[in-house]
Amino acid sequence: MSSVYSLGKEYYVFGYHYNYAVVSDPRGICPSGWHVPTRKEFQELIDYLGGPEEAWRALILTGTEPEEVWYWYDERDRESAHGSSGWAAMPNGMIIEDRYARKGTRGIWWVADSDEAIMYMESTGPPVYFESEAWKSSGLCIRCIMD
Repeated sequence: MSSVYSLGKEYYVFGYHYNYAVVSDPRGICPSGWHVPTRKEFQELIDYLGGPEEAWRALILTGTEPEEVWYWYDERDRESAHGSSGWAAMPNGMIIEDRYARKGTRGIWWVADSDEAIMYMESTGPPVYFESEAWKSSGLCIRCIMD
């Protein structure tokens, strides 16, 4: 079992996916002066941006210009997404048993302080929420934030 997943060339778009061993490694995955956000830090970001609905619009990679690619499968919110936070969230999905799952419909990131909590952004369901069901061997993305 790998700790880092990069299936084909899609990692150029969706980034690398890591299992929980990478997130929990005391050496840290992030560069010096940076860390994987905790659930509390993600929640503070969501609250700062105006709650789950507005956070989804502010965090997403918009793709609203004609020459830009819209990576989210659901087109319903394309016009309301504005990406004002600069975070450029992608529907990176997850990797389970060496296959992509939920790519195009969910952005999923590890949360640093719990081996079962992850942050989800969905195009077809609740916009931004936390889930307690994650498999430690799954490949999920990581975001680093400044200390």
